[in-house]
Order: sequence, then C-alpha cells, then structure tokens
Amino acid sequence: MTIIPCIPLAIMLITAGNQKNGNEIEAQIKSLGGTLVIVQKVKPNDTPFTPVRKTFGNHYKIQYNLNGQTHVAWFRSEKALIKFPESTFEEKWIIQ
Repeated sequence: MTIIPCIPLAIMLITAGNQKNGNEIEAQIKSLGGTLVIVQKVKPNDTPFTPVRKTFGNHYKIQYNLNGQTHVAWFRSEKALIKFPESTFEEKWIIQ
C-alpha cells in the first residue's frame, strides 16, 4: 500500500528530469545559432564520451542545423533534479 502513492511522485520526477534535459539541449543549440532536427536518447557506450564508472542521467545524440548544414552534438545529463552524488564527470557536451 505504501508503494502505490509513490508511483505518481516517481512519474513526476522522471518527467521533470526529462523536461530539464530538453530545455538544456534546446538552449545550448539555440545559443550556437542552430535549430534542432532530432534528439535521440542513446546508450552511454554509443557516445564519444570517455566512459565513467557510475554515470547518473541520460545520454543524447542531437542533430541540429547550422548555416544550412547538419551537425551532431552529444549531451550527457546529470541525474534529474538532484546533484547527489556529485557529478562523476566534467564534460557534459561534445559539439561537432
């Protein structure tokens, strides 16, 4: 009985984390002067980031248009809304 009331809270936290990531991705690409084409959630091993033993958060492959050309960026998010434990990586973005 204790778990059932926690389900909506868990869904709200996951949704808020995804929204936070989406907002950060959109802001970064916009700051470059680009426009988003597609954002894909990918596995950590499918990115050019240096592997980190314990990674909390999601990894994204982002395609965006800039000056008529399509480019790729990679984003590694921190754990949704919470910074505990502290980030185990420094590099959040790889922009190509």
